Amino acid sequence: MIFVTVGMHTLGFPRLVQAMDELAATLEEEVVIQAGATLYTAQHARSFAFATQAEMDHWCVMARVIVSQAGAGSILTAQKARAPLVLPPPPSTASPPGLPPVLR
Repeated sequence: MIFVTVGMHTLGFPRLVQAMDELAATLEEEVVIQAGATLYTAQHARSFAFATQAEMDHWCVMARVIVSQAGAGSILTAQKARAPLVLPPPPSTASPPGLPPVLR
């Protein structure tokens, strides 16, 4: 399972949520998205807005890999779960050529 988390803040991360939802349509592996305040509604992945710390711990332990917006809490939870972590750059970061769309 791939677990995507955008954290508990009020801004959301629609670019990441939409990209991971679109990727979910092409995978045989389940994608679960903690979307926070993101307004995009997932069509192909399982998603929810917010969770308790115990629920986040559960999802992180169950994940084969975690994709996160790089919040401190998400990084520490993934580290505690010993799960591989992918941290896409924020939209304001210049993207080097050749990056897949989810990482741009």
